[in-house]
Amino acid sequence: LLSLPTAKQVIDVFNTLRIDGQEIVKKLPDFTIKNQRIQTEKANSGFIYQTDSMIFTFDPDGKRSKADISADLVGNVVGIAFLKDRVVLALPKNSVLDDVLPSTEMQLLYSNQFFNGFSDKTLKSYLNIQPSTGIGLIIFFFVILYPVFLNLLLNLILVTLIVNIYSKFKLLNLKFFENLKIVIYSATLPVIITTLLQLIQPSSIENVLLVLLTFFIYTQAIKNEPKINIES
Repeated sequence: LLSLPTAKQVIDVFNTLRIDGQEIVKKLPDFTIKNQRIQTEKANSGFIYQTDSMIFTFDPDGKRSKADISADLVGNVVGIAFLKDRVVLALPKNSVLDDVLPSTEMQLLYSNQFFNGFSDKTLKSYLNIQPSTGIGLIIFFFVILYPVFLNLLLNLILVTLIVNIYSKFKLLNLKFFENLKIVIYSATLPVIITTLLQLIQPSSIENVLLVLLTFFIYTQAIKNEPKINIES
């Protein structure tokens, strides 16, 4: 369930790029990558193409930096930039992707083997991508599932550590793995709620909400748990 908002956001980015790809292709000048740099026949051939959800930057003249690409982002806009010596992908902060990825800024230098023989024709072929097939979407979903699962697992362990201390103060005879089982059960409704909220309006606050709601439901679930008898 938690993978659905993340998958939706990434698919929306690819769909936007596919739709706007035709316009970007028209603006792209002829270029090649030599000596780990973009080479164009004409100077000042860079441009910026902006939509409501994406900012595409082509800057072979080195006028912009990685920091500039991130600074351009407002709201849920994604930044994709072909700079003089690297490609930069800047994702919006305070989004579902911000919770599951180690960084919202990713870059790939042209020294990478991927760019061997890379040119304007290569980029144009990528921008002319067709809608994903059913098999491709299934594979993509499971790729997204891995970081989302790790994020959820860390949250559940964090809550379990907290409730383990809480249960000791309440004098409950619950061991760590017993608390973990209760926490997993308690997280069911919060997962559904946070998933719906992220589908409506993606943000990072749902991660905190998941932890707080899970803890609250845990406290209700253990109300009738017998306490340890302490002999006076």
